[in-house]
Amino acid sequence: MKYDRIIISLLIVIVIMMVIGLFIFNPFVSKSDCNIQMVSSDALNVGDQFSVFLSDVNGTPIANAEVNITFISSNGAVTTRNVITDSSGNANVGIDDLPIGGYNVTCSVLKNDKYNENSITNHISINEMQKTTASTNTQSGGSNGLSSDGYSYYPEYGPAVDSRGVTRQQAIASNMHYIPQTIDGMDAGLYVRYDANAGCYHT
Repeated sequence: MKYDRIIISLLIVIVIMMVIGLFIFNPFVSKSDCNIQMVSSDALNVGDQFSVFLSDVNGTPIANAEVNITFISSNGAVTTRNVITDSSGNANVGIDDLPIGGYNVTCSVLKNDKYNENSITNHISINEMQKTTASTNTQSGGSNGLSSDGYSYYPEYGPAVDSRGVTRQQAIASNMHYIPQTIDGMDAGLYVRYDANAGCYHT
């Protein structure tokens, strides 16, 4: 009887350890879905950045996630970049080394412990920098994009998405300026509407 109790106790311990192991090492533990967006323009100029925005199903930015970006040119040449999203869920890639032309771009969220893999594909074009555009930017705010008030930046020089989820393209369309700021070490920069007549911002 004594040995029977020992054997039963050992079996119970083994079963408990197996159950704990399943919870810890089970590769099929439920993960959350995520959304990935290409927030930069479909028509980029040399010197621009290609930008993506990563969020969960509720639209909350996902930070420190690895995203693979693959550019495939019209002649089949493949260029791959791996980037990490910042605290606002944004990730940017320079395109200066890519030849002018059309590209199919695939952005993929790589395998991780929290989120399911996801990917999107879109077609973009990379064009020569327009001299007239560069000249206008230099006259109005300098090469760094600082506006004439010395405080805000023109939207073309702001991030792909601000801390409230406003995209660069929306800011350009709505005549917004970008005001950089940090709160407790976190990016809290905002696109705000600029009233040229009153010379002030409307938040």
